[in-house]
Amino acid sequence: LDKTQSLTQLIHQGEQEYALRTKHLSPERKNLFEIIGFIVKSLCINIVELKSYKTDDELEKEGFNKILILLNFLNYTDTDTNDILDIINKSSETDYKIYKHLQALKEENYGISEESEVSYSTRPNKAILVSGSNLNDLNSVLSAVKDKNIDVYTNGNLLIAHSFPYFKKFKNLRGHFGSGVFSTILDFATFPGAILLTKNEFQNIEYLYRGRLFTTDDIAPKGIVKLENDDLTLRVESALQAKGFAKGQKRGTEIIGLNEEKFKAQIRKFVDFKHFQPNEFILTY
Repeated sequence: LDKTQSLTQLIHQGEQEYALRTKHLSPERKNLFEIIGFIVKSLCINIVELKSYKTDDELEKEGFNKILILLNFLNYTDTDTNDILDIINKSSETDYKIYKHLQALKEENYGISEESEVSYSTRPNKAILVSGSNLNDLNSVLSAVKDKNIDVYTNGNLLIAHSFPYFKKFKNLRGHFGSGVFSTILDFATFPGAILLTKNEFQNIEYLYRGRLFTTDDIAPKGIVKLENDDLTLRVESALQAKGFAKGQKRGTEIIGLNEEKFKAQIRKFVDFKHFQPNEFILTY
């Protein structure tokens, strides 16, 4: 390893090492290892989000333990298939428990997600873009600018934030900017304000060195300003100095979120409840 290597280069090197190690494995074993990799990524993302709620939770420790075990399985290509399947099942159960716990924390902090209309329009004003999936980072930004003439737009997976009742109290939250996670470079290049990348949301941004990219994450790739102690002062100043939207643009809206009663009504059209006892049917979404 070289101290000058970027985060992207390190990831690329790891992918090459993994490809060499699994080159001669059977298709079945490769598939199992890919599943392990997927579970590890999911556990990492959920644990990082769980830590943002500052809870000293045993689930967090359980998740870390499962990650180490899964990674260790990748070191031994001749492990018995049944043992791999067993750890995959156990780790998936842990990941699901963390996910459900996260959903409960979100509802506790931000209310129960509900069907909501989200605007894709912009208006002439200074602006901040918050990209990713971390609701707590979005809350920090909105709280920091609530008394300032700065509009806040979500990007990427933070579209779902508009479905939580808590965020509807912020007048600065104007809507969503961007057309999806695959258009990140275009979204960032055309946004005329400061941009905050929440934890685990870097994507392909090493091509955009403009001094307006910030992150609260512990590891900041080249060209991105790390906000020490999650202090948003630099980001607010950057938004005020940027040109902002000169004219704004009228775009459509989108309905997101879930109306649980409507959803259950749709389910009833397809499910024959004669096959279930009332206490056996569990609705999960």
